[in-house]
Amino acid sequence: MDNGLSPGVATALQAVGYTCDHVKTQFPQYPNGSADDGVILDYCLRSQTIWITTDERREKLMRMFHSDTTKVTLLVVKEPARFPASLQLKIIMRVIDELEKIVHSSHGGIHFKAGQKGRSRPTTIWAEHGEDWPKSF
Repeated sequence: MDNGLSPGVATALQAVGYTCDHVKTQFPQYPNGSADDGVILDYCLRSQTIWITTDERREKLMRMFHSDTTKVTLLVVKEPARFPASLQLKIIMRVIDELEKIVHSSHGGIHFKAGQKGRSRPTTIWAEHGEDWPKSF
């Protein structure tokens, strides 16, 4: 989980059985969890971890680290004006089971978005492979 999300959300996810680390605990050598995006991206690539962030600069990341971001699964949690940890957790918990199913059957990296409103399936905003885009009926 990125710096924009509360470390308490990572702790809560761990308490219900998910493997989850916050950037502050994963990279204690960076003050205040300020590890740069390249460091986080490299970690996610090596550990095959989903990167959960509030940073909607996904397009910038795609340009900066194009070959790497295409291999990472990313969940962008849309940040409302007030964003308490309880709301962060509620949004993530609503989509996490479906996210896990999608990721386990995917053919490559997928980028998702989830917000305060929405269904249990996070919105796909980019997929490395065409087969991973949701099918319309």
